[in-house]
Amino acid sequence: SNQNSVLKLAINETWGIACTDSEASHSIAGETLYLLLQREGANFQKTRVSMSLVDGQKSELQTYTTSVVIRYEGRVLLTPLIALPYATGNRTLLERDFLQKAGII
Repeated sequence: SNQNSVLKLAINETWGIACTDSEASHSIAGETLYLLLQREGANFQKTRVSMSLVDGQKSELQTYTTSVVIRYEGRVLLTPLIALPYATGNRTLLERDFLQKAGII
């Protein structure tokens, strides 16, 4: 079953919140996190990703990928993130692999 919640955690030593989605296949950096990571000089690689949206439509998007260190309840997890450079107002979303490694599901 799809488990959605909000977690308080640290990403690269900055505390914040992220949404979870046990059905998602990628972790997404929300707009605020993306801008913060850019300011910190994160190493983003340009790539294209094929994504299926909730309505079932597939689209290929230009994205940026990076890895971040997430601290959650005593665990330290290196986590790949995708940033959608043209998205505004989107939230940070953590996917099922992260949730499994963090012991949430």
